[in-house]
Amino acid sequence: MASKQISTASMGQYRPCGRTATSEAFVHERSIIPYPPKPNTEAVPVSGRRRFNCFNDESVEEEGKMMYDMIMREQGGRLLPQWDRRTRQVKRVMERLIPASGVSNVEWEVHVIDSPERNAFVIPGGKVFVYSGILPITKNDDGLAAVLGHEIAHNVARHQAETLSSMVWLAPLRWLLIVGDSTGYTMGLGRFLGDLAMQFGIMLPASRKQENEADYIGLMMMAKSCYDPSEAVRLWQRMEVANKEESDIPQWLSTHPSNANRITQMQQWLAEAENARQESGCAVSLAQSSAFQDAVLGVFFGVTEDCIIALEFWTHLNDYRDHSVNFHYDLTFSPNYKSRND
Repeated sequence: MASKQISTASMGQYRPCGRTATSEAFVHERSIIPYPPKPNTEAVPVSGRRRFNCFNDESVEEEGKMMYDMIMREQGGRLLPQWDRRTRQVKRVMERLIPASGVSNVEWEVHVIDSPERNAFVIPGGKVFVYSGILPITKNDDGLAAVLGHEIAHNVARHQAETLSSMVWLAPLRWLLIVGDSTGYTMGLGRFLGDLAMQFGIMLPASRKQENEADYIGLMMMAKSCYDPSEAVRLWQRMEVANKEESDIPQWLSTHPSNANRITQMQQWLAEAENARQESGCAVSLAQSSAFQDAVLGVFFGVTEDCIIALEFWTHLNDYRDHSVNFHYDLTFSPNYKSRND
């Protein structure tokens, strides 16, 4: 699969279908026969795969807004503050990934949910949610970049629009089977068998294809952002170990490829990802960045992350206070602090 320039210039040019498109579509969706979409095919950014899509960006973002409101109602009480070390780590990695995504014009918003669940997702409109339980698995910024790159890739490839579009085509078949049940032609099994066929024959394979595509796009994205692409392989190896005590679901029953298949596939892409990393001038920029960090944090200050977080916390509080009030910014060290120069 050849790497291509990420471009979103052709997006959002399609006739909307579904309930957010027009009032006419809204009426037809609630009729027996759905509103017929205008045939639209496009190439997925980066991978080049051809697919049908009849939802424009505005329609998908409208769905994303409703999803965002629902998530905030359900999870709002568990969101970590923006000054929390884990939230700042996610934001730091996002800031490096976004320029390579091709969707930097989106108003990205980062939230970390305090939960042991090992998960992360990005909804249309640039709303990023990461469960804190996945951070011990990611281990470092490179591992986190693999997770976030994958999730951003779903937005880059507009997989949400593709899924909604596929439902438009499948709806008439489902209605015909329901009619068959009502007339006795399918002996009451039409809807059941139709749902099984659509789920296992169309929806699950399509979802796994999208996940595989997001793995590829995300891997190239993290490589172009000067993260180590080989860490993506190690991430899924750690994920496989973490899941070893859980029941293994056969891949054909799952929306995602198995961890073993993901690892194998990513290993095949590593050479291409490493080339993309080198072409982005990462060797020079990383060396300069490392030297600068050592000089400032190691030799001059010897400051630990705890000290930086304390300073950022007080700076964050200052945003909510009158500017005439003077704050004293303490450099607070943890009890087990030891200078690099000791």
